[in-house]
Amino acid sequence: MGEMMKFVKKMFVIIGAIIGVILASLFIFVYIPFTVNKLYMYNSEQKVLWEAKDVLEFYGAGLAACGTAILGAVAYKQNNRLNKLNISLQEQFKQREDDNFIANYSCFALLEALEFTFSSNIPCNYETHYEQMLQDNSYKEELGETKMGFECNVDLKPIKGYPALIYVEEFDLFVSDEDTFRMKACLFASNIDNNYSRVAIQEKKASFKITVLIDAERRKEIKESIDKYDGRISADMRFDLVTDNYVVTKCKCRAELKGINYNTQKEMYDTYIVVRGTQPLCFWYGHELSSKEKIKTKIEEF
Repeated sequence: MGEMMKFVKKMFVIIGAIIGVILASLFIFVYIPFTVNKLYMYNSEQKVLWEAKDVLEFYGAGLAACGTAILGAVAYKQNNRLNKLNISLQEQFKQREDDNFIANYSCFALLEALEFTFSSNIPCNYETHYEQMLQDNSYKEELGETKMGFECNVDLKPIKGYPALIYVEEFDLFVSDEDTFRMKACLFASNIDNNYSRVAIQEKKASFKITVLIDAERRKEIKESIDKYDGRISADMRFDLVTDNYVVTKCKCRAELKGINYNTQKEMYDTYIVVRGTQPLCFWYGHELSSKEKIKTKIEEF
């Protein structure tokens, strides 16, 4: 129905334009000459002031003017089409250049290991932190809960290129019982700002740090669950990786992790690595080109 209405409106516009051209032609080539002739006849004995050659010259000039106008309109329309085609080709060429640039300078990585630190410190002055700052989505500041935090060092295994900057959008953590495979605790955290952190690049590894803001009770629940259920956790982390050429890769990493090297002083495992026999996953969410001016980094550590 909508397409039919558009067609009818288009036909009305075309018919209206044709009628307008016909009326304008009659006015210019018929009405004006006869009016001029009548006005001059009042002061002349001749019934007609024009000779045949005058009429032919007048209408010949009129037809030439019409032809020139039509040719000009056709040339304008063709030039318009050529300009649009040229712009389209330039955009396609630019897009292909961007695609090739992204293909050459993008990066992907897999989640390899996590290292948690559940200290008794209360994070403050968040704007002075160089690491990524996230907050538990269930935290309710208006309830007056004590905001604490825990730190997590993250190791990524690059599978294409190396990231120079990172922005962690979301971090989800699931603690499960290895025997029953039932979930015992979970955490859903999101970033509190839009700033990027620098990545520590090693030969076969890229590392960065996050701090998760959480109330004291939830922090205790997660820590005790990790300790109680033999350090078996699942982690989902959604982030933007930025290379030194400012190609941004949006992806989400997922991995099954298990604790190694139990620390009796901390009463927990030092490090959590990918469970043997499982494969970490990386889900791609898109690429984009950015620039130094568009990306804001956190305060430098050094």
